[in-house]
Parts: sequence; C-alpha cells; structure tokens
Amino acid sequence: MRKIAYCPTMQCYIDNATKNKEVGIEFIALSSAAQVLSQLQAGLVDGVIIGRRAKSFEINEDTNFLKFQDGVTLINKSKRGIDKNSLKAIDVLTYLSKEEVSTVETLFLSVEFRSSLEECLQDEKERPIIINWNDFSDELELLIPRTESGKMAEFRAPVLYYNNLNSDETSFLKK
Repeated sequence: MRKIAYCPTMQCYIDNATKNKEVGIEFIALSSAAQVLSQLQAGLVDGVIIGRRAKSFEINEDTNFLKFQDGVTLINKSKRGIDKNSLKAIDVLTYLSKEEVSTVETLFLSVEFRSSLEECLQDEKERPIIINWNDFSDELELLIPRTESGKMAEFRAPVLYYNNLNSDETSFLKK
C-alpha cells in the first residue's frame, strides 16, 4: 500500500479529499512539513502533502509536485511565526490585486499595493509582503501567522510532493 505523510495543517484537506472514498493509500500524520519532507527524502513514504512550497534543499532533484489550489502567504526578512492577533498591528505590502488579497486584507492594519514583487522587496522599512505561492522561492522566508490551534489555513496552499505515485493514485486529491 502506498504511503502519504502530511503535516497538521493539511488534516482538514485530507479529510475532505478522502471523505466517503476508499483510496487505497495509508495516510500518516506527522508534526511538521519539515518532518514529512525528510520522510520523503529518506524514501520512507511515497508522497507528502504540505501547506507550502518546499525549498530546493528539502526535496530531491527528481521529486515531482502537484499544487491543488492557489493561495497567498506572507514573507518576511527572516522566518518566524506571528500570532494572528498581532497582524492587526502591522502594515504589509503586496503586488497582488485587491481581489487576490481580499480574504486576508482585513487581518492587517493596512495593505499597501505596489506594482511588483521586486518593488516590495526593496522596501526600506522591510515590511512583510503578501505574495502568491507561485512566486515563493528559496531566497524568501515565511512569516507564519498562527492561532491557538496552529497555522492559519488562509496562508496555506496544499501541495503534494512525490517520487513514486501515478495520476490514478493522486486523482482523489484534486478538487
């Protein structure tokens, strides 16, 4: 039986994707995205589902990925967590349209719109930036909003990384 490990923020996604379906895959809940990615690198699982893009050092060169939905996230000068309630006190930048940030815009003190990611990255105040997950790269660091129950789903986007799965084995995960 194939094995797919996943991080805690993806539990709801796994539950919805497998509801009332026999999928023939063993799902293994682990404590973090880093932990599930290390299981994939070690060949202990066939795939992993995490709520973010992996950095290149976290996956093997021949690892494939399948993104299940678009989304936004926050980046910052250095990787760190932030309490959801603290977001109301910060100004953020974005190059995305108002429509693209509509689900998270009210969480912040203010959102300043710029014309490009590059322009946002040159900000002298080094404010956090709302980006599309498609624009995440190894040079960027996450600012991870959290609640008492964990990372906020609004800033996550499910991604499957795999080495040995075929399209039939992953079809149940698609919307």
